[in-house]
Amino acid sequence: MQSIDLTPRGTTMRRTLVSLLDHDPDLGALLRDEREASARRDVHVGVRELAGGEWNPAAHLSAARCAMGLLVISGAVVREITVDDQPSAELLGPGDLIRTAPQDDPTTGEVTWTALTPCVMCPLDAPATVSIARYPEIMLALMERIEARARRLAVTQAISQMTGVDHRLETLFWHLADRWGKVRTDGVLIPLDLSHQLLGKLVGARRPTVSTALALLAHEQRVTRCRDGSWLLHRADARRDEPLEISLGAQPAAWHRVAA
Repeated sequence: MQSIDLTPRGTTMRRTLVSLLDHDPDLGALLRDEREASARRDVHVGVRELAGGEWNPAAHLSAARCAMGLLVISGAVVREITVDDQPSAELLGPGDLIRTAPQDDPTTGEVTWTALTPCVMCPLDAPATVSIARYPEIMLALMERIEARARRLAVTQAISQMTGVDHRLETLFWHLADRWGKVRTDGVLIPLDLSHQLLGKLVGARRPTVSTALALLAHEQRVTRCRDGSWLLHRADARRDEPLEISLGAQPAAWHRVAA
């Protein structure tokens, strides 16, 4: 791996040059042996390390029209959008491709980006895009990533329509567990410091209501918060080897509801 330190003094970003498939091997899943070896040699990208906090992805994206965006390798990023004083949020992670809308687009609303954790990202700039275009298998893998993100957005939209904020939150946590969860003997841990305010933006509820619903979930030992800010789901019999299925039909009557 060729390493180039491009960090200006006082910044929180570091850049390194690597093979794309070395950092994201799953993108080569459709490549046969010979083509995988060729792609590993041909497709090189910069690697940027983000310490965390609020940031502007546009500052790290090429202005060239053929640049694809920023590929998240590790970490967690939140995109928050406010339209007519109504906030919403999306949680992005490894494998997601970040592109920004034109700044003069009035339909986008106010957008802010925050790195919840230290992150590693690969800018797919114009040279990288040209290299990737020689390998349709990689392009297809990236398209599948975009489709998967769209499906996750549809699920979170469905969750925000559910009756009962406690039910919305518990379902959201299990949805996040499919991607972020770590199985333990006492449940499934989501190692993300998600604030009450951010959870409200994810499920479409106000922070005070979220706090009340989380207190109920903790009292019933369904979801509790750990000292480091992570969240523990207490359904020990959950099967995490199967995709989460979310139904908007009738729910068990024994579950209490906290109205939005």
